[in-house]
Amino acid sequence: MTAVMGLKRKVFAELVGTALLLAVVIGSGIMAARLAGGNVAIALLANTLATVGGLYVLIEVFGPLSGAHFNPAVSAVMTLRGELPVRELLPYIAAQLVGALLGAWLAHAMFDLPIVELSGKVRTEPGNGLPKLWPPPACCLSFCVRRPDARRSWSPPTSVRHTGSRRQRRSQTRPLRLAACSATALQALRRRAYPALSLRS
Repeated sequence: MTAVMGLKRKVFAELVGTALLLAVVIGSGIMAARLAGGNVAIALLANTLATVGGLYVLIEVFGPLSGAHFNPAVSAVMTLRGELPVRELLPYIAAQLVGALLGAWLAHAMFDLPIVELSGKVRTEPGNGLPKLWPPPACCLSFCVRRPDARRSWSPPTSVRHTGSRRQRRSQTRPLRLAACSATALQALRRRAYPALSLRS
C-alpha cells in the first residue's frame, strides 16, 4: 500500500512539473514574441532566461518528490542506470506526456489562443530538425553526471576546524594565564619589598 501511494505521488509530481515546465516555455515564448516588437533575438533571449529560471525552480521543488525528470528520455536513462524501477517507467512516461499536453493547453488559454492548434509551417530542412536532436541527450547527460551528494551541508576543512578549536581553547584559557602571571608577579614584588615575610612564608 505504501509503495502504491509513493508511486502515485511520484507520478503526480511528474505530471504537474511537466505541465508547469511546458506552460513556462510556451507561455514565455508567446509573451516574448508579443513584447519584443519583431526583434527575434530579444524574444529568444527572454524565452531562454524564463525557461532556465523556471526549470531550476521546478527541479528544486519536484526533485525530492519524483526526481524531476520531465522528459521520457531522462526516465529511460534513469531506468537503464537502475535508479528508476522498471515498473515505474511507463507511469512516468504517461504522466510526462499528459503533463506536456496540459501545459501547452494552459499556455494557450492564458494568452487567449485556441486550445488545440495545429502548426501550419512545413519544416523539411535538415537544419530545423538537428537542434531538436541534441537536447534529450544533453539532458540525460546532465542527470547522469550529477552527483547525488552535491547538496550535503558544507563543513570546513579539518585544518580550519583544528585552527578554530585551538583559538577557542586559547581564548578560554587566556584569563587563567593572565591571572597566574599576575599572581606570580605580585608574589615576586612582595618578596623584594618584604624579604623577612618571604623568609617566614
